[in-house]
Amino acid sequence: MSGFYDLPFFTVGNSDVVNGKDGISPTISVENISGGYRLTIVDAAGKRTVDVMNGKEGPQGIQGLQGPKGDQGPKGEQGIQGVTGLQGERGLQGEKGETGETGATGATGPQGPQGDRGEKGDIGGQGPQGEKGDTGAQGPKGDIGDTGPQGEPGPKGDTGPAGKSAYEYAQDGGYTATEVEFISTLANAVNKQNITLGIHTDGLLYVFIDGTPTGAGIELTRTETP
Repeated sequence: MSGFYDLPFFTVGNSDVVNGKDGISPTISVENISGGYRLTIVDAAGKRTVDVMNGKEGPQGIQGLQGPKGDQGPKGEQGIQGVTGLQGERGLQGEKGETGETGATGATGPQGPQGDRGEKGDIGGQGPQGEKGDTGAQGPKGDIGDTGPQGEPGPKGDTGPAGKSAYEYAQDGGYTATEVEFISTLANAVNKQNITLGIHTDGLLYVFIDGTPTGAGIELTRTETP
């Protein structure tokens, strides 16, 4: 039985036709409820609700036939990096590969610690003569060396010029008396004991009597022999 009814066709005059009331279009709304759905129907009769509950799950159906293979789907986006797996067991030693090309020189590393002193090496061969260096600074005066052996007598020199008399040397030393008085003084000195001539500590020539210088000292002038 369908939801429609067949009505017989009637022919009536216009005087017998009366307009009926305006109809109401029914509306149906569906909402989820616990264990099923709730239908709400609003029509000319008013508002009604009907709850349609889910039926019990039926038994597992028979496995259907394998369907045809579908078309290749588009490539998916890159997935998130997975967690690193556990370290696997070490594999067998592979065959030795070919020697690779020499790599670029790396940067110089930091200075390493001082190494231990190595053993003394063998003496090398004579190197080439180096260039003459600059003259060094004057060194400090050295100590006086030991007296050398007596040298052989030199050749006899030429006769020098006549020297000054003792009186002239006395005059050079500041003696102001006459030559006669000077000779008299020497004569008196000769009669005494321990008379000697010598250089005193002041560098002048004196007549020493018993070790004591007397009179004025005479400055000696050294004459160079050409």
